[in-house]
Amino acid sequence: MFKRVMSRVAKATVMDLATSGEAALAYLATNVPDLIFTDINLGRMNGLEVIEQVRAKGGPAARVPVIVLTNSRANRDILRAYDVPVAAYLTKPPRQAELAETLSRVIGMYERAELPSQLQID
Repeated sequence: MFKRVMSRVAKATVMDLATSGEAALAYLATNVPDLIFTDINLGRMNGLEVIEQVRAKGGPAARVPVIVLTNSRANRDILRAYDVPVAAYLTKPPRQAELAETLSRVIGMYERAELPSQLQID
C-alpha cells in the first residue's frame, strides 16, 4: 500500500523500495537518498537495526533523515527509534486517504528542506 500511495502523492519523486533490511543496507551502501522511510517490521532485520547500522558506518547515508512509518504504538519502539535517531515516528493511518495526506505533508516539508544529500562540501 505504501508504494501505491506514495506514487500518487509524490509524482515527481524517484522512489526506490527495498523489500528487506538486507536489501536496504545494500542499497544505502552505494546510494544516498534525500529521505528514508522505514517500517519497524521488515523481517529478519527490522528498520531500526538497518538505520543503526547505516548510522554506525558513517558517510553520507548516515545523515539522511529517517521517517519511521509503522503499525507499532509501543512506547519502547517509539523511544528506541528516537534514540537511533530518526526524524519522526509516525503510526500508519488505517485508511489510504489518511496515509496519502500524511505522506503528502511529510514530502512537502522535506521538499522545502536543506537536505544533506543535496550539499557539496567546499
